[in-house]
Amino acid sequence: MRRSLLLSLLLMGAIGSGDAMAATPTTCSPLGSRLAASQITSTFQNQLVCAQKMGAITGNDRWAEEHRSSGELWEQGKGTTSKVHPPTKVGAWKSVEGTKVKGKSANDDLVRYDYSGGSTFNWSVFEKNVAGTKTYTFCTSNESTVIATATLKTPNPSSTNACGF
Repeated sequence: MRRSLLLSLLLMGAIGSGDAMAATPTTCSPLGSRLAASQITSTFQNQLVCAQKMGAITGNDRWAEEHRSSGELWEQGKGTTSKVHPPTKVGAWKSVEGTKVKGKSANDDLVRYDYSGGSTFNWSVFEKNVAGTKTYTFCTSNESTVIATATLKTPNPSSTNACGF
């Protein structure tokens, strides 16, 4: 009896920890389909990307960036109605085709962010569609580390930040 009780508790703990791990993944492979360069462009173009690092609670761990079709990247701040923190151009974005290894079909395309201060970041992007709700995960180019998760909103030039932060 003790043995079956112990096994039941261990199994429940394993299931519970599996659910917790699914909520906060640390590697990118199970997070949906990796987007190709053309998909990155068509998905993010003229969209407001509402992104946050895992467990984010402060402004530094969350960001709202409008990906304009011109390639410009605009931080939404508190929105266009804010006199304190209005939208500001912060750099540029583009999708980048990777260097495909001959004979392999692996997608290694990226989104590249070139910020005005000189920083450049290259991320792989994964899309997951659950019951019609799409979420995006930004990962290191080698897919080993989750950087942030995101949703998309349509920018509204006459409102507050659509991301809510």
